[in-house]
Amino acid sequence: MWLLALGVVATVTLGTMLILPKYAETVATIGGFFIALVALSLTAFEVFGRTDVPSSPADLADDFALKLREQWLDEAEARGLRGPEVLALSWTTTEQNVSGTLPARGTRRPRVIRMRLNGRPEGRFEDATAQLAGGYARVPNRRLVVVGEPGSGKTVLALLLTVGLLNERADGGPVPVLLPVSSWDPAKEDLEPWLIRTTAEPYYNGRQDILRRLLREGLLVPVLDGLDEMPDSARRMAMDRLSRIRAGRPVVVTCRAAEYEELIRDGAPTLKDATVVRVLPVAPDDVITYLRGVDWPAGTDWSEVLTHLRAAPESPLSLALSTPLMVSSARLVYQRRGGNPAALMDPRLNSRYAVENHLMKAMVAAAYAPDASLPEANRPPQRWTAEQADRWLAFLARYLHERDERDLAWWHLSGRYLTRWTGPVTGLVMGALVALAAVLWETLTMKGDERAASSDTFLAAVVIGVCFALVCSIAWFASAEPPPGRLTWSVRDSAGRLAQGFRTGTGVATLLVTPVVGIVFTAFMIDGESSRGLDGLESFASVGGVAVATVLTVGLALAVHKWLDAPPLNAAEVSPALLLAQDRRSSIVSAGVAGALVALIGIPAVLCGLFAGDLIVRVMTNWAGWPPHADIGLLLDGAGSDSGDLGFSWRMVGLAVLLPTGFSALILLMSRAWPRFQMVRVRLAIRGELPWRLMAFLADARQREILRQAGGVYQFRHIRLQHTLAGARPDSDEAGRESSGTRRRVVLGLAVGALALGFAGSAWRYRDTSRSQFADPRGRTVKAVRFLPDGGGGSPFC
Repeated sequence: MWLLALGVVATVTLGTMLILPKYAETVATIGGFFIALVALSLTAFEVFGRTDVPSSPADLADDFALKLREQWLDEAEARGLRGPEVLALSWTTTEQNVSGTLPARGTRRPRVIRMRLNGRPEGRFEDATAQLAGGYARVPNRRLVVVGEPGSGKTVLALLLTVGLLNERADGGPVPVLLPVSSWDPAKEDLEPWLIRTTAEPYYNGRQDILRRLLREGLLVPVLDGLDEMPDSARRMAMDRLSRIRAGRPVVVTCRAAEYEELIRDGAPTLKDATVVRVLPVAPDDVITYLRGVDWPAGTDWSEVLTHLRAAPESPLSLALSTPLMVSSARLVYQRRGGNPAALMDPRLNSRYAVENHLMKAMVAAAYAPDASLPEANRPPQRWTAEQADRWLAFLARYLHERDERDLAWWHLSGRYLTRWTGPVTGLVMGALVALAAVLWETLTMKGDERAASSDTFLAAVVIGVCFALVCSIAWFASAEPPPGRLTWSVRDSAGRLAQGFRTGTGVATLLVTPVVGIVFTAFMIDGESSRGLDGLESFASVGGVAVATVLTVGLALAVHKWLDAPPLNAAEVSPALLLAQDRRSSIVSAGVAGALVALIGIPAVLCGLFAGDLIVRVMTNWAGWPPHADIGLLLDGAGSDSGDLGFSWRMVGLAVLLPTGFSALILLMSRAWPRFQMVRVRLAIRGELPWRLMAFLADARQREILRQAGGVYQFRHIRLQHTLAGARPDSDEAGRESSGTRRRVVLGLAVGALALGFAGSAWRYRDTSRSQFADPRGRTVKAVRFLPDGGGGSPFC
């Protein structure tokens, strides 16, 4: 194709030289330039279109495992699992028939897998994870279901197992991928596509081919945590999907015991050839040993509670403290806040649920209370009060609860709390600012004698602002809830990315430019004088040339924007803060580069479009008008003289550089996740529903053990805490509605005032400043005035 293009350019150049020998030298120069450009493009596409040799599946698995190991070791550190005093978990193979598969109708029930997989990790963190990995290695087919009571430590066990498998894996071995399964909708998506998509978004910037390749090679071990957190109907369908997993493919699933047993009793298919392990309640002796090893603040005495645990193992308090969640919650509440733990034996707490609910409600207040174990002089300053944290965390819990979600992803907030009118309103506001900036720039850079005709400047600024608002609205609706991006420099498959971006840009630009061109053409047709003769034809051609140049410019800008979004070759480190920082960097750099490219080629492209329009008209009309014959040189000279006022000036800097750069960059920013997050963050902070520094607050809540981190999202440390906070409805609904109505009235008043001020300014702008006025007593329009120096008579109206 490139050789054909090179031959066409050479042929056209040679033919033009023969037809127009007078301009042979000029034509040869221009033709040589285009031939060199084609040759350079050929070389560039050979370089950028080259694809790197793909890494082997084993190398890809090793790289992915390294990133996952760093992530989950950091999370284990944040959860306090690597400390010397960790509450031990115990588990055993269940004795209930919840393994194997349901028999076909008319056949006998198949053999149920029975193996002893009793365990209790001992020693250091590394030893415990190694024991778990060794136990999993004995599981037939590497298929395991972990069940237990709420808060029994299933998620912790899954995390420890994942770390153990990552530590013990050989080079090129399978990679365990721990994922919260609550975000899976089995009615819309099968397990493997969901697994690939969910893993590819944070680790590979959405690139799915690497994960698909690893899964095909059997190098991924899904560790699906929280099957019980799915809705009932979705849970049953999920079990049906899981039962169809290809034989021999390893998988680990965690679920509450009651929900899993209910699925089996209701006839749901089980995970074929899977071993079911039940996490056992924490023994009283283990609870006592753990609580005695904690460094409690002065005045906190657990002796009465510990005696009660030994004497009454079936009491509500003993049952409540039989799970790691409640034991760690009690440790957090009384270690941070102090007090007398004997309050847990209050007769009013007459059930296990009441004790657990009491601890859950005290969690936030204790986490944000001053550390009672430190002297008052050594306590760090409190950034947020307990009341503020409780209100903000309750808001986030309700947000997740109302949508049946566990994952708190910052890039989803904009889609949930920014209305559909946010994009158009933002476009109008920013368009008004762009128009105002254009008017100010023109006013400051125009000469004194040019300011008298500034009405054209005002009209042009209004058109620019309206166009910006329209394009901004389209960009907003075309990219709903965009995922975070990552700035990646790579020449691999550059040709494909450039072509995809160019197609997208030209398609979008064509949709936007076509109505504008249609309106302009219609206006020309209505105004008969503008559409008549050679001047009208040239006007049509010029508009078409400018439209084509605009489409191509936007296409090139989007091509570069897409080129900077290269799919990564290796997995990336993942955390909510890192995803936000990467998307911020990617948004600013890619939007800035695309805007600079528009500024660089925009004016030359428009001039080329105008010249191309003139040339087409001349060719179609057999060179009617000037020049009177086929003379490209004179036509170029005429175009150069017409654009002679495009030399350097501060006015042209604004028109040719600042305006297109800002216009393009702002439009592209509106389609990214980081700017939208800033908008929703500010909106919710103004309303008092979230703090101004939201990401810092979430990171701090993780350190205080209220939240946990799962890849690029946050979660509440347990679904029970999320439900408890979500149930604490605010008591100021009426006040909120009243303040909301007040805000609406204030906004409406400001809008009316702004409109009135604008109308008054426009009226003052066009006030009559003439010394004399001409008027016809009969009401006729004054078309011309004749002055008679000698004072002769005659009607002055013509």
